[in-house]
Amino acid sequence: NDECFLGTHDCTQECINTEPNNTFTDGYICDCYDGFTMIDGMCQPNENCTVTVCVNGMCSINGTSETCYCNSGYTAFNETYCDDIDECDNDTIVNNEDHCEHNCINTEPDYICTCDDGYILNSDQRTCT
Repeated sequence: NDECFLGTHDCTQECINTEPNNTFTDGYICDCYDGFTMIDGMCQPNENCTVTVCVNGMCSINGTSETCYCNSGYTAFNETYCDDIDECDNDTIVNNEDHCEHNCINTEPDYICTCDDGYILNSDQRTCT
């Protein structure tokens, strides 16, 4: 499975899909945007913004400008507001064989799968039996 595409990871900024092995047991690694550093598993700005407030994102100073970077599961709506990505929207899930088999419910900032009556959600949290 591609945890990064499916949104089943716990990265706050960038998710890089990998094959599970002795080093990467989850099948992904987390990384930070430029201007951020990973501290205790969380991306923190190298230099805090003084003017810009980012909604559903974090602000970092790049050179002389303050820039908002959207958290995982969000996309830029404008320069300071990041909007939830609707993973259940048909345009988002096109050609995604790993998406929900039966029903998809968008949640912020992720989504959950449910099954039709008489079916049970499998441990992959996507397919039903």
